[in-house]
Amino acid sequence: MEELRIPAHSSLKVSRAKLFWKYFLVIFLSFSVLFLIGFSNWYQFNVAQVKQTKISQSSAMLKSHADLIHKEIATIVADLKILSSLPLLDESMSQKEQKEVIEELGSTYLVFMRSRVLYDQLRFIDLNGNERVRVNREPKGAFVTPPQNLQNKSNRYYFQEIRELMPGEVYISRLDLNIESGLVEIPFKPMMRLGLMLYRLDDDGINQPKGMIVVNYLAEKILRLLEHKNAHAVAMEDQNDLMMADSFGYWLQGRTVEQEWGFMFNRPNQNIQVETPMLWSAMQKSNQGSVENHEGVYIFQFVPATLLTLNVGKQLFETFSLVPSKQVGKEYGWYLIDFYSHDVFSNEANKNLLQNQIDWLLAFVMGLLLSVFIAFYVSNRQLVDQRIRFLAYHDGLTGVYSRSAWNQKLVPQLNDWIKNSKPFSVAYLDVNDFKSINDELGHEIGDELLKITSQRLQGAIRSDDSVVRLGGDEFLVVFASDDTVQDSHFLMMKLKSVFSKPMKVKQHTLHVTMSVGIASASEEALSIDALVSKADERMYHDKIAMKQVNE
Repeated sequence: MEELRIPAHSSLKVSRAKLFWKYFLVIFLSFSVLFLIGFSNWYQFNVAQVKQTKISQSSAMLKSHADLIHKEIATIVADLKILSSLPLLDESMSQKEQKEVIEELGSTYLVFMRSRVLYDQLRFIDLNGNERVRVNREPKGAFVTPPQNLQNKSNRYYFQEIRELMPGEVYISRLDLNIESGLVEIPFKPMMRLGLMLYRLDDDGINQPKGMIVVNYLAEKILRLLEHKNAHAVAMEDQNDLMMADSFGYWLQGRTVEQEWGFMFNRPNQNIQVETPMLWSAMQKSNQGSVENHEGVYIFQFVPATLLTLNVGKQLFETFSLVPSKQVGKEYGWYLIDFYSHDVFSNEANKNLLQNQIDWLLAFVMGLLLSVFIAFYVSNRQLVDQRIRFLAYHDGLTGVYSRSAWNQKLVPQLNDWIKNSKPFSVAYLDVNDFKSINDELGHEIGDELLKITSQRLQGAIRSDDSVVRLGGDEFLVVFASDDTVQDSHFLMMKLKSVFSKPMKVKQHTLHVTMSVGIASASEEALSIDALVSKADERMYHDKIAMKQVNE
């Protein structure tokens, strides 16, 4: 027979906890996954936000440093403009006049050099390459070089290049290290040479060259700007490095001293093109931007040496063009480079996480409580639905099949069995003297008696048999595959033996007997109603026989 039974009352109570934990685990695990996904997305967004903020701040800082470099160069050009207004040597002058001009220039240059610590050397060079005035800076201070120590510079590249400048053009050399006697000066002295060709109008109004002014600029100041920023970054626990490279990719200030000035020591591999090709490629495509690799994020800003229109002061309306040395080309300049390792972004995001940890903890606790509430609601709802379905076909007191289940489920099925000649038996059972027990001991004891009766009947049958409570103290038992007289007799004795032991109902010990009548489907071609009537009739005869025996 088709199994229709579902767990009785005790089983349903056990299922409540199981259902709750089942739904709680599913809901809470789902919430945990969503929570982790949300947390991961928030953290990654936070890292990206920190990264973008750092890049924006760094870009602004690099732009500010580029402006400082431009201002520094503008200051040098302004100084050259002022120096160019001083009296000039002219070959047409007498020896006495030339001597007086040289002395005047020497004293003026000396005063200038003492007030301008930016420069290592200031020179006036005539058209033949002869140094006519030179002021040097030594640790003890600036001094005018004696005439016997002046040199001819006609074979030097900067003289030849400055010689070709037109009015309004200022020469600027490569930023490199100073060389003395063929060797790099120790400690390093970063240097940049700027020069201006001096012209005077002749009687015909034509500019005629008269000589040149050349200054050796101590470029260490530019590099100190970067060092100041790095020191500030360390103080602010912002562990990033600000670096500088020239337009050839050589480090002028790198993350390590060993990286720097590779072109001065014939070390071509100490170059951005070799060390960080991704960064170099990005810098060739744009003058400013950022690029990310496995190390971290590089932010860069190009500072061109060719300032097309450089205003050199409020009182000076002339503009000048910077002309880089031919050795470096027209595109010469410098890259300011900032760097953040990935750890910087993670550490900053972790700080934000610590600031928001209470919010995340509250969100997790709320999710946990919500999971408990939903699991409790769903499990209770399912138990209610299950209980409703259970009571639709089961007796509310005993948990066995009800009369509704008998009429709607079992009767149609058993009629089919009769039509198909499938063997089965029906037992009709009645608890003897139940009314007396119910009246004398109360309905509560009577109800407990019926529960125990149902439990004993269920324990006595097989899995494909069924117990039905028709109402009151009357039960039906359907035995599948038993239809002979011998089978019926055996089954009746088996059912009666179930009640041979007394029942302990609370404080009462009851000796209960059961009247049983059994009818087999094979006895005659009966309908299920007729078969039940037959079993009921036999149960009635069994009850009379049991009374006669007791009397």
